[in-house]
Amino acid sequence: WAACDLDGSANGFDPAQAGAFVARAAGDPCDPNPCMDPPAAACDAETGERITYPAMGECANADGVPECTYAPQRAACPDGEICAEGACVPEGLRAPAEGEVIFSEVLYDPHGDVLAEGSAEWFELHNLTDEPLGLDGCQAVNGNNSAALDGVVLLPGAFAVFTQGGADVNGGIEPDGAFDFSLGNGGATLLLTCAAGDVDTLAYDDGAPFPRDARRHSISLDPQGY
Repeated sequence: WAACDLDGSANGFDPAQAGAFVARAAGDPCDPNPCMDPPAAACDAETGERITYPAMGECANADGVPECTYAPQRAACPDGEICAEGACVPEGLRAPAEGEVIFSEVLYDPHGDVLAEGSAEWFELHNLTDEPLGLDGCQAVNGNNSAALDGVVLLPGAFAVFTQGGADVNGGIEPDGAFDFSLGNGGATLLLTCAAGDVDTLAYDDGAPFPRDARRHSISLDPQGY
């Protein structure tokens, strides 16, 4: 909670509780305007419009605490484009070719009561190109099991996470897509395949160079290596 010394008196302030207080200087918390963190651009699923927000929001003084609001700005995408992941991209995006999208991270052994096997596993894909790519017609394949990745758009340099369960059971990750198979704790081979052929393969086990014990930890590629 906050305490303000507005009249020069102690106002019940106890120095022993200093760590529990947030000191605020008297004055307008909106001067200068602290509202410089707008929400990310998004798409309206019903209208197809692109929604953006101004770089500087409106600040209101709420009992000495700044409250920020950002007025949404809506615009239709140009002809021949659709809104995806907060950006206008060409309709009919091409699927990735071999090596253009890679498996960049995976959690295959949540190993716990809160993050449970069968509901909290996930993998991440990364677009290495400088153009948007669509995953319509693509699949993630694990042995005899597969999951369709339709509807996911990867913007240039972007990542997408695919999970077994929602944010309520996977540790708070908002997924871009889902799969319903299990990733083996002792090893597995994940294949990303699209209509034109195989795009990337992730094969891991519990021996070197992979961590011998990846319980409750994800394993990832070094970003400096790709």
